Order: sequence, then structure tokens, then C-alpha cells
Amino acid sequence: MRKRQCICGGISGGLFLVGAGLVTAGLVVVLKVFPDIVNKTVKSQKVLGLNSDGTLNDFTKSWATPSYISTMQYWAFDYKNTIGILNRAIYPDMDEKGPYSYDLHGYCTTLSQLHLQFQTVDELLFTGYVSPLITKLADRVINIVNTLIGTKFPLVDPSPFTVALNTENGTTDTLYTVDSGKLDYSRAGYILYFNNMTNASIPSQGNKLPSQWWPGAETPSCNGYALTLEGTNGDFFKSFLEKDEKLPIYISDICRTAELKFEKEVTVNDIHGYRFLMPSDEFDYSITDNCGFCNPNTLSQYGAYDLPVNSTCLPSGLLDISGCQNSPIIISKPHFYQASNIVKQFVPRFKSSYDDETTLDIEPLTGTVLSANKRLQINMLVNQFPTIGAYSVIRPGAYPLVWLNESFIMDNGTRDDLQSSIFNPERIVKIACWSAVGVGGALIILSAVLCLVNVFYLGSKEEKDE
Repeated sequence: MRKRQCICGGISGGLFLVGAGLVTAGLVVVLKVFPDIVNKTVKSQKVLGLNSDGTLNDFTKSWATPSYISTMQYWAFDYKNTIGILNRAIYPDMDEKGPYSYDLHGYCTTLSQLHLQFQTVDELLFTGYVSPLITKLADRVINIVNTLIGTKFPLVDPSPFTVALNTENGTTDTLYTVDSGKLDYSRAGYILYFNNMTNASIPSQGNKLPSQWWPGAETPSCNGYALTLEGTNGDFFKSFLEKDEKLPIYISDICRTAELKFEKEVTVNDIHGYRFLMPSDEFDYSITDNCGFCNPNTLSQYGAYDLPVNSTCLPSGLLDISGCQNSPIIISKPHFYQASNIVKQFVPRFKSSYDDETTLDIEPLTGTVLSANKRLQINMLVNQFPTIGAYSVIRPGAYPLVWLNESFIMDNGTRDDLQSSIFNPERIVKIACWSAVGVGGALIILSAVLCLVNVFYLGSKEEKDE
């Protein structure tokens, strides 16, 4: 009987050791070893540079020639009450025309030369058109000067006053220098500075944006945050993202850096991701850091929204980018989403919603962009000019021109690469490790049962035999 007890005890002990080993190994691999391997692999691969043979490494290749499915869409605003706007200062009423995308061409006939003009979408977005307002204002100033000093100055050549909302049309004359990420993987792709390749743009001032863009940042009451050049251009982001992180991103369309904030978890084409948004406080001028985005030259020149009196800031929800566009251009979210009430009431028919938000969906482990929607509205800042008949009555404000959605979504190749290189191995390892933990736990339970049998059943039977 003692021999039987010893055998049972040995089996119980063996099962316990094997079970404990499986549980320990499974937990160590799934919680420590495999995450460390993934961590090391992701960090080592997220470096911009060359392979040993001089070719671009995979990460640099994907950055230089992105394979995202990208679409640019525009919706143009068609004003329905131009006479009332000019003569009775009524609020604008308009319809949306679009979407117009890069592979579609919208044409319209120029019907007249009103100050509120009829333009084709091509003229508005790409080729440009001469603004009679700016030209006539310049001519009026020259005529006044001619009268006062008795000297004839030539009238204005209209060509410098051509307006176009998308002159780059998919190109850029800016050369960016970015961090390779070799010393710090989390800064791979961060813009260090940029230079202009032609005279059409202004270079950065080291790691600061040009002061001409945001002159308000250099006023004594501001901290200079508006001149910050930080983050990537949005092609990718740091690996191992956390929900409480703010993502800096340089948005060339609006000539500034913005910080995106986490909103919620999402799934894009079966890939889990985090959704980040451009928060409303990016255009909120009651926040100290945003005072540099208030242009001290704009309101003295155009006068719209001069509330309170002598204020240099537009209402929340509007961003004056005239400093970098050389035109009275105001940026907002589409349909004045999240703007202050004084802005929203300017176009009564606008109904803004979450669909007007800029969103960015990112795979948090690798920092890969799963999908994105950059939604912006382009407005023209207009004010009353008492000495010009057509502008002596008009209601001052930001008049919408177009709104756009630049969308990105990962292609099937990117999704398959993520699945095959990260998620499928992770899934297999987790299944194997947690199976080992389950089997190990079962063996430990079985060993405990055998131990109890050994102690109580066989022990009591031995006492009876004696």
C-alpha cells in the first residue's frame, strides 16, 4: 500500500511540475518575451535610412512612395442671394455643389463681373482668377494718391492679385528635413526644418515657423507657441501609442502645428486602431498658447468680427492664414463646426455635425495610419468699406468659398503586411501560450486531486488494513 502511495505521490508531483512549467513558460512568453521581440523589431524597423546595399529600407520606401488610397474632394458654395447680400446686408444663403475630385472637372460659364463672382471650380481651385475687389481697391488708392500729389502712377497690374485656393495641386516646392529616428524611434519623420526650392514659399527659421506667418506670436503678451514646428506631416506616427498622448502634426495647408487628441477605439478593415481628432481648442483664442494665431494686422485691415473693440483675435473656430497665403483667407472646420455662435449664425442654413470633423485612425503598435479624413473649409474675410458703394452695406464676416475632404485609407497590401508581420504571429503565439497556461493549470489541478486521493483515500485504506 505504501508503494502505491509513493507512485501516486510521484505522479502527482510530476504533473504539478509539468503544469507549473507550462503555466510559467506560457505567461513569460506571452507577457514578456514576445512583446519584447515585437518591441525590438518595431523600433529597429522604424528608422529612415538605407540598407547595407545602398537601397532604401522598407520603412523609408513606404514613406517615400506611400501606397494609401487617397481622394481629394471639394464642395463649392453657390450663393443664391448675392443682390440681397450686397444691397440689404442679409445673411448669405447658398447651396453646395460637388463633390469635385481630382479626376472630375466641373465647368461653369462666367455670367457677370459682380464683386460676388461666378467662377468655375477649376478657376477657384487650381488655375486661379483675378480678384476685381483687390484690383479695384488698389486702383482707388492709386487714384487718390495721383489726385493728392499730382503725379501719375500707373494703375495696378492685376496679375499679382490672382486668387487660387489650391495652387500646389498635389505638388510642393518645399524641401523638408526630417529626423531619421535612428537615435529616438519615437521621433522618426519629425520635421526639423524646411527650405523653399523656389521663391514661391518661405523657409522655416530653423525649427520655428516663419514669423511672417504668425506675427502675433512675437507680441510681448504671447509665448511664441504659434511658431512651433513639431511632429510629422501625418504620413505616420510613433509606435506604441497611448490613449492619453497628444499627437503633434504639422499641417502645411493651414501653416501651423496642431495637436490631435484620442477620441475612441475603432476597427478599420479588421485592424484595431485608435481614433484621434483635431480638438476644438486648437481654434480657441481664450487659450493662452493660441494668442499667437491672432493676427494684429488682419482686423485693422479688414475689420470683420472686431469684437471686442480693437481685438486682434477672430472668434473661436476661425483661423486667419493670411500671413502665409497673402490673401484674406480664413480656415474653419466645414459648416463652421465647433465655431462660436457669432460665426455659426452668419450662415443660418449651415447644419454642422460630427461628419465635419477631422479624424485620424492609427494602429497603436506600429503607428501606421489606417484611415484619415482631413476636413477644412476655406473662407474669405470680407468687411464693409464705406467709400466703396458695393461694400458699404455688405455684412462683414467670413464668407465660405469651398470645403474639402482629403481622405486616406490603407490599401490591401498595407493591411496584409500588418496581418502577416504583426497580428497573425501575435495571434498564434497567444493561442499557443494561453493553451499552455490552460493545460498547465489543468495538470496542476489534476496533481492536486491526486494528492488529495493519496492523502485521504489511500491513507485511510492503509489504516483499515492495519
